[in-house]
Amino acid sequence: MSALSDQHHDQFLRLFAEHEPALRVVVRSLLPTRTDASDVMQNVAVVLWRKFGEFDATRDFRKWAFGVARF
Repeated sequence: MSALSDQHHDQFLRLFAEHEPALRVVVRSLLPTRTDASDVMQNVAVVLWRKFGEFDATRDFRKWAFGVARF
């Protein structure tokens, strides 16, 4: 990985780790079981990483992540 790619990855991981507990609460509130929520959280993490290049760093990561999770 290049230094820029490493930096991008590190930024995502820091933001995701910071907001993951709140994101998990939102996802859990939308689904009937913890197992369902766990499965969806795995998918949400993958989608967030894939779309992270579209994320505007001047905006709120948490709101962005919640919006992605709702879809």
